[in-house]
This record gives sequence, C-alpha cells and structure tokens, in this order.
Amino acid sequence: MPASSSSPRNNSPMGICTPINGGWQYLWADYNLLVTATRLIEDNRRGLTFAELVFQNHDNGQHLRQARISLTDAREKAMLAIQLRALDKDTPWQAIVEGTCKDLLQRFRQGEAVIYVGLDDLPSTPMYRLWPFIIEGELNSLFGSGQSMKSTLSHLWALSIQTGMQVFGWEVQQGNVLILDYETRADTVNMSLRALTRGVHFPPTPILYRRCYRPIADDIEAIADAVYRQNVDVIIVDSATPASGGAINDSETQSRLLAALRSLHRTILLIDHESKGQAKEVRGKGEPANKEISAIGAAVKMHQVRSAWYAMRGAPGLRTVRTSLWDIKGNTRHLHQAGIGLEYVFTEDGHHRWDTIEVMCTALTGTGE
Repeated sequence: MPASSSSPRNNSPMGICTPINGGWQYLWADYNLLVTATRLIEDNRRGLTFAELVFQNHDNGQHLRQARISLTDAREKAMLAIQLRALDKDTPWQAIVEGTCKDLLQRFRQGEAVIYVGLDDLPSTPMYRLWPFIIEGELNSLFGSGQSMKSTLSHLWALSIQTGMQVFGWEVQQGNVLILDYETRADTVNMSLRALTRGVHFPPTPILYRRCYRPIADDIEAIADAVYRQNVDVIIVDSATPASGGAINDSETQSRLLAALRSLHRTILLIDHESKGQAKEVRGKGEPANKEISAIGAAVKMHQVRSAWYAMRGAPGLRTVRTSLWDIKGNTRHLHQAGIGLEYVFTEDGHHRWDTIEVMCTALTGTGE
C-alpha cells in the first residue's frame, strides 16, 4: 500500500519535484508515494517522448511498479493507472500518473533555464583540462587514420589527467576519467594502460572503464548514472562512429550523439577517424592542410567540437611507431602551426603482450605558433 489508512487524501494533489541525476523524482506526500522518472528519450520521427517510471513507498522503499511509457499516450497512461489501482483502490492513480507525465514532459522540453552572462568573474580553474588538446567542459576531437595511435594517445592523456602528472610539459588539471569503449575490450585497454604506466613512469593508477554496445544517445541514462555516481570529470569516447550508431553521413544521427554528450555537462574527448577521401592527398604534402582535413562523416561533428587534433602515422620501425599531431581547430587558441612528433617504443612480455610503452615527444618543423 502506498499510504496508511490514516493518511490525508486529496482529489488531485501535485507531487513535489526534485531533479536527480538523469531525471526527476516526484514526492506525493499525501500518499507516501515516490515516483522516479529517468531514461527520457524523444523520438522525433514518431513525435513521442518516453520515460521510465518507478513507483515506490516513500517510507520503506517498497517497490510498487515499474513501467516505460509514452508521456502523451492516453491509452498507456490509463493502463498504468489501472495496474496501480490493483495495489490500492483509494489512491487517485489516474491523477497521479497524468500529473506526473504532464509536469515531466514540460520540464524535459523546456531544457535549461535562461541566464545572464557577460558580467560574471572568470572561473579560477584553467580553461583547458589538458593544454593544448582538451578544453574543459567542451567537446574535443582526436582523429586520424587507422593505426595512428589515437587510442594509445588517449590512454596516455587519461593517465595524465587521472594522476595530475604533466607529460612533455602539457599542463594538466587532475580529474576522474571514464573510457567508453566501442572498439575493443577491458583486457586490451588494461594492457595499454599498464604498459604506458611502466614506460612513462606514472604511479599505478586505475581508470574507470565501460564496454559499450548501444549508441550513446540510446544509452545516455545509464552512462549519466555512472558519470554522476563515480564523479567523472572527463569522458573519452572510443570511437565516434559506433557510438553514434554507425550512420556517419547522417547529420541527425551525429547531432543526437553530440547532444547526448553535451547533456552530461562534462569534458568530452571523441576519438574519430579521418575522412578517407582526404587522407591520400594530405599525406602527400608531408603535413596536413587545416582547410583540407576533417573527421569522417557529417560535417556537424567538426562544426560542434571546440578543439580538434589530427594524428598522422609515419613509417613504422621494428618496435617503434612514429606519429605526428596537427592542430586543426581551436576556438579558444591560436592554432599551432608546428606539429608535435611522438615516437612510441614497445616491448613485449613472454606472451606477446605489451609490457612497456615508452613515448618520446619532439617539436616538428613549422612556421611558428
């Protein structure tokens, strides 16, 4: 029973709404009822908004009902009220369900509040999480060809951020990192992190990791829950194409990915691939031309990221890989005209696994910064 028989009854009270991670909670105090609404998704093609509603006793947490419904579907709401009425005929379930759905839909659609900007003091924290690659609180991109060491470099950056330890003079702000992995598995990422820890002399440091299958826009509630519970500051998405659902040239699909990531209010690093049609021409010049190279797929990704670096692979050696990094986009900095050269030196253990990865950095010849 949601409430005791002595609880006061009103015909259509409105629950007290409180924002929570990834949704809202409604306390219907007159009925000792707590309704938690999460996993809100808007299906633009069908014009429907869905939410997962969990009904429970407020005092003892007893689970009453869980349902996923369209917030505007009268039949689904009526069926849910009938199912709840079987638990307690005296509670006005139809008014509670209708009131919750109506208020929830309004809050979801109105987005964030309008505020004034332009007069506030600048924050005391640095603008960059990792200078000059990752802008704090923004979407950032590291893209390049296959085997250009993008994932390994992102693991190096993850260790630098998690430990707060500078590498090659790159200024860093310490924070918790989460890797969302769409391309490999935990054992492989663990091997890479351990080898970098040994080769670059980081202290042993655990990094949060989640293997992913579903497009981020469809999985955002579960991801948001992990981000808030684990106090994550920086999210590395490896890589953007499977994270978006695979329709790389569809602007709507890519926009859903970026909007979902922005809703997390965290610093994002997107690992991405280069546009294949540009790769051959660019490599023939010895260095990329900023106007010519971009990440694969719909242009909306390059438009929305605030910082973008291009990783280009050089000729591999026996146990070494040389790459170069080129500054393609920086909305809050002058672009670095000189590239950054990186050399990775690998050693293996007796089972053909990476044991150490040493990394060396050199400045490449350019026209200046």
